[in-house]
Amino acid sequence: MPAKIVELWAWVREDDGDGEGILASEMVLDGRRMFVPLVGADRARIESYRDVAYGIAASTGHKIKLMRFSNAEVIE
Repeated sequence: MPAKIVELWAWVREDDGDGEGILASEMVLDGRRMFVPLVGADRARIESYRDVAYGIAASTGHKIKLMRFSNAEVIE
């Protein structure tokens, strides 16, 4: 994991029409089931979600894409 977050990577689903949404998957973390967005601050983390993202795409029929977000703005 990078020492400082300089960019975010995310698996994104194309909605019907021209909308988009961040993919999330139900996972077990610390013994609890929760939904986790498929987002990471480095390429290695986001690649670890690749099979999950493609599984969601296969089961829903939606197109997905990997996006990288940069040029962050500090709000608070």
